[in-house]
Amino acid sequence: MLLAAAAPQAWGWNELVHRAVARVAHERLTPEAERRHRLLMGVGSKLEDVAGWADQIIEERPETEAWHSITIPPDATEIDLDRDCPVGDCSPVKVRECVGIVRLAFKTKPEIIEAFQFLVSLTVDLHHPLNAGYPPGGGGDVVPVVLEGRDMRLRHAWDGPILGDDDDVDALADRIRSHITSENAREWSRGTLKDWTWETHLTAVRVAYGGLPQGSPKKLDEAYIRQARTAAEIQLAKAAVRLAALLNETWLQ
Repeated sequence: MLLAAAAPQAWGWNELVHRAVARVAHERLTPEAERRHRLLMGVGSKLEDVAGWADQIIEERPETEAWHSITIPPDATEIDLDRDCPVGDCSPVKVRECVGIVRLAFKTKPEIIEAFQFLVSLTVDLHHPLNAGYPPGGGGDVVPVVLEGRDMRLRHAWDGPILGDDDDVDALADRIRSHITSENAREWSRGTLKDWTWETHLTAVRVAYGGLPQGSPKKLDEAYIRQARTAAEIQLAKAAVRLAALLNETWLQ
């Protein structure tokens, strides 16, 4: 109970992670996408300025909490939106809706800006393994773990601490860039939002959950931390590439 009370509420990667991913994504915008971004958000604006916005408004708009994730059963062989997102309040559906609003630009400017801010934040969170994991109580977020001597939930560990204690956006952005080759960027830009979400789910199944040691609380050893850290960095690299790809395609004209 004490562990549960001490653990912070979380809906995705922490603020530093969001900013680092958005910084790398911004570097990959085409000149046209960069121009359209300035027209919408103002000269000098950066993607990282709004990267954590959707997390910050959850308390005042609790209906948006579900938009950051999707619950996929552990025995699933594919995503089934009728089963996993029956009312359309999950990350891949909301990202798709936000892309449509930004692309068509039929709504008021404040509504388009809001959709854009959700698009940036939710695309990053779509790549968080535990945001495409199992139902609460079904082996997921609430698992107690010990990470480098600290008690926390598995969810908290994956929101940022699994990446290390380097509280430096520049350093994390460099680590994200190191995973992005031309070949990887081409490969990761392919597919649909459902495909990307399924990849995230598989990372949860194979690494976040599948690599856990025995016992309770589960003491995350060096082997788990090393594998998890690499998997998390690759997820962040995919998020950066795909966020840029979504915006470049949205603002293609």
